[in-house]
Amino acid sequence: MTVEEFVKRLKDLIAISNVESTDGQNQLLLSQDDEMLLLDETTVENAVLRAKTINASFGVYADAAADPNTNVADFNDVDVSFGIANQQYGFIDPGSDYIGVTEDYEPPQGGTDFYTKSELVTIFGAKSVEEIAGIQADLVNAGLLDIGEFLPGRWDRNTQRAFAPILELSNTIGVTPEQKATGSRWKSVMSEYSANPIGAIKPEAVYLPPDYDAVTQQVKNVFRQQLDRDPKAYELQLLGDVLLAESKKAFALQQQLQQDISANVTSEELLDGTYGNHLTPQVAEGTTQISPGAALYEKFEEITKNERERLGTNRDIQATNRIILNSITGAPR
Repeated sequence: MTVEEFVKRLKDLIAISNVESTDGQNQLLLSQDDEMLLLDETTVENAVLRAKTINASFGVYADAAADPNTNVADFNDVDVSFGIANQQYGFIDPGSDYIGVTEDYEPPQGGTDFYTKSELVTIFGAKSVEEIAGIQADLVNAGLLDIGEFLPGRWDRNTQRAFAPILELSNTIGVTPEQKATGSRWKSVMSEYSANPIGAIKPEAVYLPPDYDAVTQQVKNVFRQQLDRDPKAYELQLLGDVLLAESKKAFALQQQLQQDISANVTSEELLDGTYGNHLTPQVAEGTTQISPGAALYEKFEEITKNERERLGTNRDIQATNRIILNSITGAPR
C-alpha cells in the first residue's frame, strides 16, 4: 500500500464516521494542510504516526486505513467507537464480539451472558431520555465523560465510548441473564467507578501571600501620594496586615467556588441545561468580590481621617491667601 492509498482510505473512513455521527456531535476534520503533511511521509508507518500526532482521535481510523484487510465500504463504526474507548482508558479488545473478554473466558463470579459491542448500542440506546441522562451524569461523576462532549439524553458516540469500560468490567466480573435483564451488574460497576473517579490527581491549591516587600512599598506609596510622608511603623504594620488578611479571604472564596464546580452532576441538571459546555458555581446571594487593595485604602482613610481633614483645611487657607495676595499685587490667579 502506498502513502497516497493510505491517505485516501483514511479520508474515506473519516467521511463515513462524519456521516454516521450524531447530530450536534463534533466531526473529525482532515484539513488540506494536514493531508499534505501525511503525503510528505515516505512510508505508510510514518504516515500513521503522523496522523496520530495531528489528532489523537485519528488513531483507530489510521490503524484501520493502514490494514489491507479493512474493507472501507463495510467499516463498522461501533467497533471503532469501542476501539477509541480502549485506547483512551487502557483496555484491550480481545477480538471477539464480547466487550473486553473472549468467548471462552470464565469470569470469577460466573455468568457468561456477556455484553456485546452491538448491545452497547441496541440495549442502552433504546432507553428513555431520562435514563440516558442518568447514565451520562454517572459517567461524568466517574471521570469517564466530560461536560460539553455529549448531548444530554442522547446515546451519542462519545457516551458509548465512555460507557464501554463499564461493560468491559461487567463482563470481566461475569454477567448472568438475570443481571443483564435487570442491569444490576453494570449498575454496581458504575457505582464503583463513581466512588473512585478516573483522572489525574489534582493537587490542592496552595495559598501564597503577597510579597512582603511589595506590600510595604504599596503602603508607602499610598502615604506619600495622599499625605506626602512615609507611614509610621504601626501604620505600616496595620495596613500590611489588612492587605494580607483580605488576600487570604479572596483565596478562600475562590476555593469555595471551585468546590461548588466539582460537585456531582445529576440527570436533571443535564436535561434542564444547568450544566452545559461550561460549569457555573452556585454563589450565595449577597456574595461579592473581595478586593484586598480596596480594603487597604479603606483602612488608610479610616486611620488618617483627622490628618487629611487638617491638611485639607490648611490647603484651603493657603489657597485663599494666594487669591487675596494675587488680587492686591495684580498677579495672575
